Amino acid sequence: RPNGRTSSSRQSVDVAVKNPSVSEKPLTGNLDPFNLFCAYHLGIGPKKEYKPANLNEVARRFGQDPATVRQALKECGMDSASLLDRDFDMALAQLDIQVAPEGIDRMELAKSIYEDFQASPHVKRDWNKILENDRKENRKIFG
Repeated sequence: RPNGRTSSSRQSVDVAVKNPSVSEKPLTGNLDPFNLFCAYHLGIGPKKEYKPANLNEVARRFGQDPATVRQALKECGMDSASLLDRDFDMALAQLDIQVAPEGIDRMELAKSIYEDFQASPHVKRDWNKILENDRKENRKIFG
């Protein structure tokens, strides 16, 4: 989404702040959930390249401090704790972006991935049951 500015880092801030996703209210720091998802979880860089980024790098890219980005992730259910309770394969989504053929617009590809993420059911994990099943499986394999 070009905005006529020449600085790529400034453009990233403008894109993240001025083009909020349709039907979604901006988050803390006026961040856009879709752009945050793309940058933080899918590893889409400012030039639509695959470039995994940590919280500090995403914050810098969007002209925010890490605490603001962390709060925004929490507000839209994209923080690490919330992801554990989603039936969504984030690793596969990241792989789809990483191996996208040359000429494929990663942001366009990310739209359907984001829709799938939003539609994914919330599943409260029973960690005790999961751990018990793992123990049983380990006993079968390792004795």
